[in-house]
Amino acid sequence: MSVKIREARLEDYDGVMDINKDVYEGLDYLPYKYKMYIKEGQSKGNRICLLAETNEGKIIAFGMAFLVDDGNTAIPQAARVHPDYGSKGINNTLGNTLFAKCREKYKNTKIVSTTWHTEIWERREREGTSPMMMTARSTRISFETEPLPLSIALEKAYRHSEDLSKLFERTLVLSRDDARELLSSPELRDFIRTSDFVYSWDVFNLKFVSNVEWIIQCNNAIVRTRNQDGALRGVSIGNILPCKLGIRIFVDIYCADADVVIAHIVKHLQLLQQFCKSSPLVGSFFLHQCSAKHKTEVKTFLMEYMGLKPKQNLNEKDFIILEGNAVSKL
Repeated sequence: MSVKIREARLEDYDGVMDINKDVYEGLDYLPYKYKMYIKEGQSKGNRICLLAETNEGKIIAFGMAFLVDDGNTAIPQAARVHPDYGSKGINNTLGNTLFAKCREKYKNTKIVSTTWHTEIWERREREGTSPMMMTARSTRISFETEPLPLSIALEKAYRHSEDLSKLFERTLVLSRDDARELLSSPELRDFIRTSDFVYSWDVFNLKFVSNVEWIIQCNNAIVRTRNQDGALRGVSIGNILPCKLGIRIFVDIYCADADVVIAHIVKHLQLLQQFCKSSPLVGSFFLHQCSAKHKTEVKTFLMEYMGLKPKQNLNEKDFIILEGNAVSKL
């Protein structure tokens, strides 16, 4: 199928939003981020936003590459293809054009992506058909909730977390300077056992100062827990986005212990109160390093004590990081 690939502009907003109005069941972030993405790409040059349109000028696909690691890495984001034009190779065409544009800016750029589709990529590696290589693999537990008033969730949480009061005292929201110091430190890299910090669906190598600065500037809330002896015990990063269903909070928590995970979740929800007094809350919690036993304790607290009912069961899947020099769809 013949399509035209061109740069996406601010005035394309309505056309891009018409591509897929019901994606993510009311949780889509693109309507609230599109204009920021375009402006950031124009002013900072760290995003390349392209779209595909028919010969008649109808926008049928959108895609973006986010350049990190000082331009050494491109993260594919926000891919959208109109349902009427699926399975026609448009997504691949758009993705390969995006990557070519990245290579025009930085000749050594590679693609880094993340997925839970481990079986597909393992089969491709066995068959020798994979355009990308699995560079890391770990377990990440996902818990996504149905909308619930934040005040109700917090009221229930306080009622059942009195025994965590000492832990709350050691669980702090970091200032920008303290967050910058932590993210740049070998201590954090030792704690998470890698320099690749997974935030939501993206991977940031903390050895690059530019990545640390980007995380800081995005007004992410960074929370840290230390033991009484000062050793690092838990780190989390959270952000909020408006969505059709209310306010959506994303929190990635690096910690093995259920009580610390719970303290971090409550701390992020406390911060959210200033933005979310009346809008329903939708939570997306990603737990790294959490064992099966502690996973069950977290699930019990979220569901039975806070009333955060899952959109899906708390699940534990292998989460892989892919790296390569080509674009491929699932």
